[in-house]
Amino acid sequence: MTPGEILDTSMGVYQTMGWTLLRVSAVPSLMCLAALIFAFDYVIPALQYTNNPANIDAQLLEALVTLFLGVCVGGPLFFFGVAYAGALITQVVGDYVSGAMPDIEAAKRAARRNLWRVGALSFKQCMWAFAGLIISALSLMVSAWITTHFSESDIPIFVAGFGIFAMIVGLVVLPFILSVDALAVAACVNEGLGVVAATRRGRALLKGGPHRPSGYDTIWALGAVVALLLLLVLGGMEGALSLAGVPNWIERLQPNMLLRPVLAGAAAYLAPYLAIWTLVPVWCTTTTILYFERRIRLEGYDIESLAKDIWRADKHRRFEL
Repeated sequence: MTPGEILDTSMGVYQTMGWTLLRVSAVPSLMCLAALIFAFDYVIPALQYTNNPANIDAQLLEALVTLFLGVCVGGPLFFFGVAYAGALITQVVGDYVSGAMPDIEAAKRAARRNLWRVGALSFKQCMWAFAGLIISALSLMVSAWITTHFSESDIPIFVAGFGIFAMIVGLVVLPFILSVDALAVAACVNEGLGVVAATRRGRALLKGGPHRPSGYDTIWALGAVVALLLLLVLGGMEGALSLAGVPNWIERLQPNMLLRPVLAGAAAYLAPYLAIWTLVPVWCTTTTILYFERRIRLEGYDIESLAKDIWRADKHRRFEL
């Protein structure tokens, strides 16, 4: 299958099973949204203010404590939300693609069994993807500390330059990691592999050869589609709320009304929630279909599956005779 055919098949599966996929991913998407709200409403604003404007050591300590709280509170919510949604959708779509009737309850049990492995896999991917940005932030902090304590040293210039370089590299590494590890979750769920083995398995399936194309064209096309859909969902929802006059209506409410901040928050985060809720199934559905396509192309998985079905059918007939 070409990348276009895989995307068309994925959209067809999404249309057929759309309500089922959205229903099982609603709560995990809320967990991801809660993590983003915590990051944007608490962590990032807290980094912009300090209680010790004259003490660089206290400022750095405050920043590290804030980041630590953000990772310890928002991190588990995000990773487990993504892991559960990914494991559940991959299981359901895998059953559908294999010709079996999807069993939601069985898929939920399988997702709970794979939760820790898929969560650890998501954490590993995220750490590698954001490693450059993390190193950049730490380098800039170290540069500020050295500048304060050793004002005549040239070391802060090199440390800050390294931080800027790490930031640039990090922006390149982020899409690279998302591409090369795109099939790791599908390998983990469908083959019961651990974190390292699933990562190696997913990368091996994506590799091309002298007489076979790689799977990266499909991943890059999927990334472009998801980015376009993200802009459409965010922009469309913001435009719909503005046309309906929702922001103005909320502003006209009494400032002391308890309902006003609740409605304002709901209006602000409705678009991000819809984006997470609708796009995570698109990504997981397409990567699952690509996973089976690569196994069929490279390993003859369809022949193996057909042989197992025939063996089960023949065995059943022998018992009937």
